[in-house]
Amino acid sequence: MLYDFDVYQGGTGKHTELGQGADVVLKLTSTLQFGATYNIYADNLFSGVPLLLKLKERGMLYVGTIRKNRLPNCNLEDEASLKKRGRGAYDYRVEDDHNIVAVVWYDNKAVTLLSSYVGIDPVGQARRWERKTKQHADVVMPAIIAEYNAFMGGIDKLDSFLAKYRFRMKSRRWYM
Repeated sequence: MLYDFDVYQGGTGKHTELGQGADVVLKLTSTLQFGATYNIYADNLFSGVPLLLKLKERGMLYVGTIRKNRLPNCNLEDEASLKKRGRGAYDYRVEDDHNIVAVVWYDNKAVTLLSSYVGIDPVGQARRWERKTKQHADVVMPAIIAEYNAFMGGIDKLDSFLAKYRFRMKSRRWYM
């Protein structure tokens, strides 16, 4: 369910040290009731460790994909070594002070996720199509991946509905 949205109107130049993406998330979550537990899901455009810590201060839990360069001092396995281990290979690190989990998982390519409440356990299975053998195969999938896929699928569904039922809006430019 779409709870809130913010139409991007170009850069304002007013950003905190967290960055523009994190500022958007904090603005959208500022209307939520303080003290209640909410799960926030986002992609790598918005994710970062400082954002996760700020949301934890507000009592909100977070799961999102993250770019590796936004994980300072976190030595996760690189994509080449995961590829050698095959589909379903993963590596993870836990930061104990703030209870943060970073996971990199290899399917067709490596994806890195960050979470403040879900880790790798319980490790499940995902059915994936193998091009080489032309049949389905079971691939190991950590719990954080299943959690992210379950809830980010709603964003994809919303995008699909918006594309299908798009309304036409005419506009005219006025040049001075």
